Amino acid sequence: MHEDERVESGWLQGDALLAAMSAPTVMDACAEAQAEVDALLKTPPLRRPGSATGAAVAALREHAAHGSSALMGADLSLSTFRAVRGDGSPLASTVAVAESLLLASVRDARTFADSPLRALAAWHVLATGHGGIDPDTRGRPRLPGSPVRHDPLNTGIEPADVSAIVQHIVALSTGLAVPSTPAVVVASSIHALIAVGQPFAEANAVIGRAAARAVLVARGADPDGLTAYEASIAASGRPAYVTQLRALAYADSAAAAHEAWCGWLVWHCGHIAAAANRAARDLSEGAPPGP
Repeated sequence: MHEDERVESGWLQGDALLAAMSAPTVMDACAEAQAEVDALLKTPPLRRPGSATGAAVAALREHAAHGSSALMGADLSLSTFRAVRGDGSPLASTVAVAESLLLASVRDARTFADSPLRALAAWHVLATGHGGIDPDTRGRPRLPGSPVRHDPLNTGIEPADVSAIVQHIVALSTGLAVPSTPAVVVASSIHALIAVGQPFAEANAVIGRAAARAVLVARGADPDGLTAYEASIAASGRPAYVTQLRALAYADSAAAAHEAWCGWLVWHCGHIAAAANRAARDLSEGAPPGP
């Protein structure tokens, strides 16, 4: 069987994702994650706007961008992360992509909810502005059957059919498929659809992370996009992230796909919860959030 056919018949077949999104273990993980995000948003620096609010927001977003950069291969100390900004190096380009996509995901959250393909195209342009990319392909999905040219995670996952991935993303982001499903679960699902399905020739995982944040913002789960879940994933290690993505990609039956989706959703919700809990603790103690 052709690799694409195997991937399509596994993790995307039937209603494996929709069934997993309402599984009790997933609902429990989702509720915990939302409770931790709500607790973060109630910490004094965020609940009572003042001189400390801007610094807290900036620190939380820097923490998220730092984590996302690490997942893109720029695994730097925070001081080095700050130092390389704008120095013209490949590391600086990676940092710039992580930061620009984080801000764009918050800014374009409503666009992603209403017109997801438009937002994804804009994010792909941002993610591929570092040179070496054919300008005619920027902002456009892969052509059917074309390869992924750059995968910073080195997952080795064969990309799925672009049209199938796009259909799932549109149905989830616009609420057509799951109008009452909690935002945390939808965000986690869309992250995986993009990172595993790879609708673009490059930058899929970082765009998937941006899409997840946009869902949380647009649906009011984290209205300002302050939970640095990327940092929690990075702290667990790139291998753990890759393992979760590959478990989905190579599920070879409906039952295996359901189990893999449940595993991914619980894992992702857990990182949202852990990141929010850590940030709330740091802010409550008067410390800047971060590593």
